[in-house]
Amino acid sequence: MGRKKIDEDLNLAPFIGLFSLLVCMLLVTAVWLRLSVLSSNIDNVTSSDSPSPENNEKKVSLVVTLMDRYIEMAEDTRKVRVDYVQNDEGKEIVNRPQLTQVLEGWRDRHPKRKDVILNTENSVPYKHMITTFDTLVGEGWHDVGVNTQ
Repeated sequence: MGRKKIDEDLNLAPFIGLFSLLVCMLLVTAVWLRLSVLSSNIDNVTSSDSPSPENNEKKVSLVVTLMDRYIEMAEDTRKVRVDYVQNDEGKEIVNRPQLTQVLEGWRDRHPKRKDVILNTENSVPYKHMITTFDTLVGEGWHDVGVNTQ
């Protein structure tokens, strides 16, 4: 009564393929996980009922809203419309010089501010949001709250 000798090799190719796929998926989705970290700059809620001693004046709301055909830049009730421009290929792009000009005006009127709210509609191309976001940060508005609708 002897035992049969079993010489079976375990095929690791399917497992290697599975783990390769999982690593690729992790690398691809890592960029989207970073987007969820963007701060949303809506009025902060504090546990203190007393008003902050440093700001007795009314805080001006600075909002950049990306629409389908233009960008609306609002400083409380004062609104400025920045139309998209056509590039050499005939595609609409963000008018960065005009956007920068309005931001410089905001900077002159509010030198201590670094916060702005960026609103976008769902129909706005993603590249417009990224270009506008980069322009805001490049012009010194480091606290950008992103709000998508």
